[in-house]
Amino acid sequence: MAINTTALIATHVINTMPTLPTGVSGAMMDIVEMAKSDVENYTGDSIDSNNVDSAYRSAIISFAKAHVVDHLQTHGNGTSQSIEGLSIGDYNLGLTAQDFRNEALEKLKFIGRHVKFDRSLS
Repeated sequence: MAINTTALIATHVINTMPTLPTGVSGAMMDIVEMAKSDVENYTGDSIDSNNVDSAYRSAIISFAKAHVVDHLQTHGNGTSQSIEGLSIGDYNLGLTAQDFRNEALEKLKFIGRHVKFDRSLS
């Protein structure tokens, strides 16, 4: 199945992080939209929520996972979370979120960014 919409990305993230509390999984569309916005802000490109280009998908997923882990850390209940097959306690969630964020940033470097320069004659 192609993961080419933000709704399918949200479903993918929920399926790869199956022990998410209802509050997090219920907000997954908003979390994925924030991740999409992060990618748009970096690249300068506009990304259609109903047709996410394959170049952006991996970075959006990694940013979404970082946002989810941040939420788990903020609203942690002292229990371990299962993230991509690993059992992680609340005390390691900050490191895990940073790992996902670093992964996303590395992926964005391959995409590149559109930079616009203006020249002033004075």
